[in-house]
Amino acid sequence: EGRAAVQKNGWTGFINDLGEIVIEPKFTCSVQHPVFVNGIAPVFGADEMTGYIDTSGNWVIEPKFHSARRFKEGKAWAMTKYDDPDAQYGFRIRGGYIDTSGNYIIEPEYEFGWDFSEGYATVWKLSDDRKVKLWSVLDSTGTPVLKDLLYRNVGAMSNGWIPVQNEKMEWGFINLKGEEVIKTQYTGINHFKNGLARMETGSAFDPKPVYINTKGEVVWEE
Repeated sequence: EGRAAVQKNGWTGFINDLGEIVIEPKFTCSVQHPVFVNGIAPVFGADEMTGYIDTSGNWVIEPKFHSARRFKEGKAWAMTKYDDPDAQYGFRIRGGYIDTSGNYIIEPEYEFGWDFSEGYATVWKLSDDRKVKLWSVLDSTGTPVLKDLLYRNVGAMSNGWIPVQNEKMEWGFINLKGEEVIKTQYTGINHFKNGLARMETGSAFDPKPVYINTKGEVVWEE
């Protein structure tokens, strides 16, 4: 949106496409991928709390989050710190999703969440004994459509399917019913594009690329 983050003397600001500084370098640092979306971008303020600025550098959401990401589909993952006497250090940090006013519309009760994609977001939190990572897929209201998935990793929705990795570190895809539409068997994985996905077989140290179609059939291999 006509802005790029730059650093000068340890401070972060933004330039336009002519290289002119349009937002003075006055932030401690920018968060990962400080991209403007619909005119606002997440940045760290002087106290290293995260808020959102407009394309003139003015705060539109005050820096009150422990961390936050850019908006996708009208929502942004944001983490907040709160006191918890049962925690090791007396506090915990949890994340949820905020709207463009900076208000939580999906409460911060998760350890991690991917950006919304195709109306859904993948999140995880620890079990009550804090030993098991429980993945869920939320709809736009925060209601789980899939809950407590016991995969090692679960990715973001793309083309109606969700990447999953089992405990053997093998990747595949599930649908919104939780059914494995592509069996977990691949060393590496990519989202489908134009009906094909580039996957990897073999070991993680010597992967071999293959391309599969949406039926799981290999259409090309090295």
